[in-house]
Amino acid sequence: MKILMKLLTPIVLIAILIPNLFACTENPSLAGNSSPNQSASTVIATTKPALAPAPTIDTTYTVGTSPMGICFDGTNIWVTNFNSKSVTKLRASDGTILGTYTVGTGPMGICFDGTNIWVTVGSNVTKLRASDGTILGTYTVGAGPMCICFDGTNIWVTNFGSNNVTKLRASDGTTLGTYTVGTYPRGICFDGTNIWVTNSNNVTKLRASDGTILGTYTVGTYPWGICFDGTNIWVTNSGSNNVTKLRANDGTTLGTYTVGTGPMGICFDGTNIWVVNSGSDIVLGNVTKLRASDGTILGYQSVGTSSDSVSMQTKGICFDGTDIWVTNYSSNSVTKLSALTVTITTTPTSIPTLTSTPNPIPYGTYVYTFGRLSDSITLNNDGTYMLSGDARAKEVGTYNIQGNTIVFTNDASGATEYDQFKYSSQFKCLNIQVGSDINGLPEYMSYYKQ
Repeated sequence: MKILMKLLTPIVLIAILIPNLFACTENPSLAGNSSPNQSASTVIATTKPALAPAPTIDTTYTVGTSPMGICFDGTNIWVTNFNSKSVTKLRASDGTILGTYTVGTGPMGICFDGTNIWVTVGSNVTKLRASDGTILGTYTVGAGPMCICFDGTNIWVTNFGSNNVTKLRASDGTTLGTYTVGTYPRGICFDGTNIWVTNSNNVTKLRASDGTILGTYTVGTYPWGICFDGTNIWVTNSGSNNVTKLRANDGTTLGTYTVGTGPMGICFDGTNIWVVNSGSDIVLGNVTKLRASDGTILGYQSVGTSSDSVSMQTKGICFDGTDIWVTNYSSNSVTKLSALTVTITTTPTSIPTLTSTPNPIPYGTYVYTFGRLSDSITLNNDGTYMLSGDARAKEVGTYNIQGNTIVFTNDASGATEYDQFKYSSQFKCLNIQVGSDINGLPEYMSYYKQ
């Protein structure tokens, strides 16, 4: 079966990720770092610093349906609402909604150019006047535009479906160049001179002046979001549950630091790095704060609801000069979090990991959802199973459980497959192991009982 391997074929990747992938965000220097920005929703790490007394969260504000991207324009916060076909403008000081503007199907990435807001929508990019939300233009780019950033003069867009990036003149939207990068480019940011892009298995550095590729660098598994801290580049690795720090001038890896499960969005607050983890338990904290100088974890904080923590949807994050803002895809909201209050005051404590049950998994249908794509496993009480989904042909057969392993036998082919699993009775979640990360830790796909 190898569920993840089947889902991550090139054609299916586009089907999964183009509809619902990145929240590409930030002010001009940090744009694209929320990409963007997939991994297990189980708890893999066994230790983690304890939380300080509950930090102050200013509040959570309702926006449109399925918020993804987020950026700051110097005064206000802008959010893309993927399933509302709109963007929401909120006053950063108090969260008051100042406007909601229709932009088109599936808005995702968003950035600010100093005057206007740019949004990736469908197969285009839309430019809105920040002062009043008026649409000033719509411009064609590559296939499946995802994340977007501003380099001080031009707009850069990652085109997930065409494996390239497009450079547009911000003043009038003229296409100045299209440059091939790696496969399935996702997150994007600007370091003051060069453009950095996360691809399916590496990071590409391009000279902003002419798009020349200056280097390609290996990071963790499934690199996603990316941001610049003034000296170094930080990348979230959604498949290996960590972040990589690269020296911007030559791409040297300076460190790899474990964060939560499925890290996606990332931003810099002037001193620290903030990461939003798409699969971490809200009880344990789904936002991680690290000291930029050495990667030390300074704290964890929970935002959103439990549905946001297990949804595995992209989560955007940005800094407004004082506070951190995070999009909560499943609860249709954004959370404003005080950047100064998330700290740890106690020594690390052990966190129990999920363990497999010695008893048979409860019968029923379990569904994994990513964006508009779903995949399901039905386990019947007569020992038969059925696999079905938007990106697979239906498969039926028999199964039995042997300790921590489910043994599937396909009726049509007679093939037998052995899959390691863990079951969480708390979340009614069946976690199928699909491989290991670069540190040898198991990676899972999480199916929730219907």
